[in-house]
Amino acid sequence: MFLYKKCEVCGNKINKLQSIWNLYLIGYGRVLYCKNCNAKYKVSQIISFLYMMLTDFMPILLFFLIMLNFFEKLGFSSDVALLFSIIIYTIFKLCVLAIMPLHKVKE
Repeated sequence: MFLYKKCEVCGNKINKLQSIWNLYLIGYGRVLYCKNCNAKYKVSQIISFLYMMLTDFMPILLFFLIMLNFFEKLGFSSDVALLFSIIIYTIFKLCVLAIMPLHKVKE
C-alpha cells in the first residue's frame, strides 16, 4: 500500500500517517520513525520543495479560485463551494503524500 514504507533495516511497515498532522507536515521534512528499530525516514529536500510548490502555491490559484467558481456555477452557495474545495484539496494532498518517496536518514 502507498501509505506504508517498508523499513530497510528490519522490514517493518511504517505508516506514513502516524499522526493526522503528517498529512500536512511529511512533505516539509517531518521525520518518521520505525517502531521496531528507530530508523529515521524523511523526504529529500528537492521533493520537499516540489511538494511545497505543488500543494501550497498552486492550490491557491487552482482549487480555491477555479473550484469555487466551478461549484458556484453549479448553483451551490459560496459556503458549500468553499467546503467542497477544501475537501478536494485535502484529498489531493493525501494522494500526493501516498506517492511521496521516503529515504533513510543517515546518522
